[in-house]
Amino acid sequence: MVFDPFEPNAQPIVHTLSDDLADIYCDINEGLLEIGNQAPVSSGTIWEWKFGLEIHWGRHAVNAISALHALLFGEFAVK
Repeated sequence: MVFDPFEPNAQPIVHTLSDDLADIYCDINEGLLEIGNQAPVSSGTIWEWKFGLEIHWGRHAVNAISALHALLFGEFAVK
């Protein structure tokens, strides 16, 4: 994967599916705990989720979907 696809000299970086899923979980866990406790989700938590989706864990979600798609339907998928 190339972190900045618009930078001609960008260096490839390595990610794992487990790292992507762990980052997503860590970023949304607090709100999930609020829901689990049947408490209303606070506006602060909603803001954190929105901000995280745009700035951090949204990219991890895209990477995770890409990895799962490659696993299921890619060149080396088990048929």
